[in-house]
Amino acid sequence: MDIQQTVAEAAIAAGVKRFIPSEFSADTASPEVLELIPFLSSKRQLIEFLRSKENTGMTWTAVPTSAFLDWGLGTGFMGFNLKSREVTLWDDGEAFFSANTRAIIGKALVAILSDKNLEKTKNQYVYLGSYTTSQKQILSICEKVTSSKWKIVERVDASERMKKVHEEMKNNDFSSALDLLCVATYGKEKEFCKWENAWNEKLGLAEQSLEEDIAAAFKGA
Repeated sequence: MDIQQTVAEAAIAAGVKRFIPSEFSADTASPEVLELIPFLSSKRQLIEFLRSKENTGMTWTAVPTSAFLDWGLGTGFMGFNLKSREVTLWDDGEAFFSANTRAIIGKALVAILSDKNLEKTKNQYVYLGSYTTSQKQILSICEKVTSSKWKIVERVDASERMKKVHEEMKNNDFSSALDLLCVATYGKEKEFCKWENAWNEKLGLAEQSLEEDIAAAFKGA
């Protein structure tokens, strides 16, 4: 049994009114995403469990966030090395995706649990997207912020990487499994992580500046 389901059952027993599962990534409501990223299936199974328990009085809200901009830049997960001024692009780097900072995600959770939004956010997916961007756009801003030309050190073929990782996973090798999140986010075949229905404005969240948030990421680099 998934540990989150155990926690959810305990929450029901304790009379918790709203449960927010650990989504904060790609869209598990999409069958195509689950086919691409099989290890996200447990997240979807939890949503189905929560739906089956709605008659207990505990509601739920799933929050797909797509990319964590500040974390992804700081750790290199988005393909950018802030210190060496180098970048790895997936395909042509022009696929669009939604992104948020951790701070805005935290504010969104507070807003979801507020009296104003509690009812309208219950028992559904609430998508967060402070901005829609691409690796190429982020690269352009990074070059502007640092006043330097960055080096593209690698171009990853997302489709080929997907096939390779799926084959490895068939042999119980999950060492590169997280690459599938990059395929979903940055791959050109389909923009799986570009939300058309972001809730940021509905939740009363302030508009964010992509350039300012990228510049802030360098301060901690």
